[in-house]
Amino acid sequence: MSENPTPGDYEVGYGKPPKHSQFKPGQSGYPKGRPKGSKNLKTDLREELAERVQIKEGDRTKTITKQRLLIKSILARGIKDSDAAAARLLDLCIKAFGIGDETGNGDRALTAEEREILKSFEARLIRKDPAARDPDAGTGGEARP
Repeated sequence: MSENPTPGDYEVGYGKPPKHSQFKPGQSGYPKGRPKGSKNLKTDLREELAERVQIKEGDRTKTITKQRLLIKSILARGIKDSDAAAARLLDLCIKAFGIGDETGNGDRALTAEEREILKSFEARLIRKDPAARDPDAGTGGEARP
């Protein structure tokens, strides 16, 4: 290794820097990095949604979390007439309750009946638009990647 041995029985090598160049206890390897105690977006969001607020329902005052209030407001808008709010609420339900297959990602093999439905749908599309039959139509005959 080295001609000049380090004091003591400490062996310098891969993953074992000399004692004088090691970080001191409490010293950061990246002092300009993220300060201790600062929180990431997920933590901030979780804390903000967990805060409690007072709302008035009818003639009663209730204390609920902001998360619950957000769900109530989306639900109220979805019931009134907002299709976008209703769709957002349904997406939230699908994610929260894992509706779909066991893994929750919705990827599964198609049944024979589903494949037949897709074939008939494809045939109808081709009858409506003959250009849909040739995947290279409209690209100047160049093959797509």
